[in-house]
Amino acid sequence: MKDRIVIATSIAPFDLDKQKTAISSWIDAGFEVISCNVAGEISIISMHFPNVRFVELNRDGSALLGKPYPYAYDVFRALREVADGICGYTNSDIHVVDLPVGLIDAIRENAEDGKFIYAHRMDTESLEKTDLMQAKSYRGGFDVFFFHKELLGVFCDEEFFVGNTVWDYWCLMTPSFNGIDLVEIKQPVFYHLKHEVRWNDLFSFFMEKLANKHFDRDMQECINYMPMLMSRQNHGIFWLEPTLAEKKVAIVLTEELPAPTVKSIYEQTHGNVTIIKTSLPGERPTGDDCLFDYVFMPKAGHIYANCAIDVLISEMERNKRDAVACESMMVLEFDEYYEPLYFNSFCINTSPVLIRNTVKYGGGCYLSGMPLSNVPNDFIVLRMIQRFNGVYLYAAGVMTRKLLRSAEKYGINLNLHGICDKDSTLWSQKIYGYRICPPSELRDYDTYERVVIVSQYETEIKGELCDVVPTEKIFSLTELIRYEDWSCEQEDAIRLLLNE
Repeated sequence: MKDRIVIATSIAPFDLDKQKTAISSWIDAGFEVISCNVAGEISIISMHFPNVRFVELNRDGSALLGKPYPYAYDVFRALREVADGICGYTNSDIHVVDLPVGLIDAIRENAEDGKFIYAHRMDTESLEKTDLMQAKSYRGGFDVFFFHKELLGVFCDEEFFVGNTVWDYWCLMTPSFNGIDLVEIKQPVFYHLKHEVRWNDLFSFFMEKLANKHFDRDMQECINYMPMLMSRQNHGIFWLEPTLAEKKVAIVLTEELPAPTVKSIYEQTHGNVTIIKTSLPGERPTGDDCLFDYVFMPKAGHIYANCAIDVLISEMERNKRDAVACESMMVLEFDEYYEPLYFNSFCINTSPVLIRNTVKYGGGCYLSGMPLSNVPNDFIVLRMIQRFNGVYLYAAGVMTRKLLRSAEKYGINLNLHGICDKDSTLWSQKIYGYRICPPSELRDYDTYERVVIVSQYETEIKGELCDVVPTEKIFSLTELIRYEDWSCEQEDAIRLLLNE
């Protein structure tokens, strides 16, 4: 018999009834639960949780946070002492709902293979079926983790606290920077009852601590790293019930699809897949539809988690089974599983999935995934600007400084004539070796190809520049993305960042 997976948590000395229901769901699902608390808390709550093993901690974060949040390192140390092999952590208010045995086996297999597994929670109003179906994936953090206890040796004793802000970022970044693969559980089985957020206002403080360690004090780069990391590892766990695993699937690949998109399609874990190649964009098979339960057409500019087909089949079948929508056309919010970067102006093809003709035979749909633009935005933009034969940037603000610092970081040389700004006090200065000049210099517009506005005040600046520069030479970053054919830059970025 396999050892039970040990799950650590830290039960809070309030809202005990809600936590009882959550903890019981883990025990009923076959997990062993331990709670890490200081002595004062254990004396209050232990009698209410007879099936939970309590581990006493000798310190907490009261001095810094005003509340006894446990040090994450202490919780992991307790797991190393208690667990035999596979273990994990969850917040004490996370409920397990309909956890398939097959998913538990998949968690064991990946953890034994040395992978660090995580999951987002699903926020719901209640645990009633009608509300569970309306639950939304919370993409602002991570609430469930599984791993082999030997992986916990990569964590150092640092000031990050379970249940508090940023610790979950630290929990994933630490193994990632130590070369450990991350795997996301795509199954919607971990639910959280919505409530008022009780966090303290220390996000910037803790994020800066994390940035100091890994990102040379660039906090924004640290924040940007998580979605980039999600696109790089591209692994997922999703257990598909046997009847759905047998569904026959056709995936239509057109010549317009970039290499990273095609690569992610060939890595799909669904076992009954036929690849149909066509040279015509948007073309779908005509005579062969009846041979398949589903026909999927990937979008250019996306990469897909390896379980994307299984996730989409499950979602479509659930909608048919629960009679949410059985018409010839419907929309599924499938992008909940693949959240784009926070900087949405650089994301392409992020519309929800359009389902066509969802009856069993002849069913076809567009498959939506994670945008290829989940590589660093500044890298993509710089590669595009590099194309131009002579460029001016406007203006000499924070965004321009960050872009030029990134150019230095990535070793990208720009044919930059200068940085324009109407602030005359800056005209004698330089940014990363590039001079700051007055807008009047742009009147000689035959000597350069583009003026790129690098500012949040795009509309206002463009209105001012139209009196000096022909409109067709002026681009904001957003317009530049839309105007240029940048699929090759995406492929180059993916290839360089993944060292492929």
